Amino acid sequence: QLKSLLSIKNWDTVYKAEDAESAYNIFEGVLRTALDISCPQKKNKNKTKSKPIHYYDQESAEIKAAYLRALETYETTGRAQDKEYMVNIKKMYDKKLRTLQQNANTQKIMTSDNKSKTVWDIIHSETQAKQLSKTCPKLNIDNAVVDNPIQVAEQLNIFFTQMAEVTLQQNKQQPLNNRLEEDLNLLNRPLVQLFDLTPTTWEEVSQVIHNLKNKSSSGIDEYSAKV
Repeated sequence: QLKSLLSIKNWDTVYKAEDAESAYNIFEGVLRTALDISCPQKKNKNKTKSKPIHYYDQESAEIKAAYLRALETYETTGRAQDKEYMVNIKKMYDKKLRTLQQNANTQKIMTSDNKSKTVWDIIHSETQAKQLSKTCPKLNIDNAVVDNPIQVAEQLNIFFTQMAEVTLQQNKQQPLNNRLEEDLNLLNRPLVQLFDLTPTTWEEVSQVIHNLKNKSSSGIDEYSAKV
């Protein structure tokens, strides 16, 4: 099917493109559209079945159709102006859906006998839809792989709370002779040899300063010593 779709496609827009980048974008858009038709992607994500949108109206349906047409046009041409138009239509469609959803929620609260419960139901449904499913990390406990969140959390808590006590017990179990030997080794280490300084004179110090090379850095008067 992909071969037949590409064989009947008119490639004049690719050949007549202004530059190589535009030609590539047009070709990529046509190829992607053909692949989506001939080899549709299968989504295997575990998603709860979405409830039907009751606040969907005729105007939002028309905006959605306009967005799909703009998207197809951009995928075919690859032009920047078509992309900008498609993005603007998409923003308009999202804004329309948000407005309809807000109006529907307001109407649902106003007509409800238990307004507090309805408000919390709406908040719960909104937050639950935004939550991402996160898999619990696996942990090897006594040669058995455990992925239960409660068991993993309990094992980690036990490990971190007992770590300090285990470390202290290991230090206490260290033989006394070994610790005494380590202390004696520290005491027997030779001290760092001190510098052997000899007396000097003003003439020697002046000669050393005079022999120092001048640098181009400025002093307090902001003038270099070379000037």
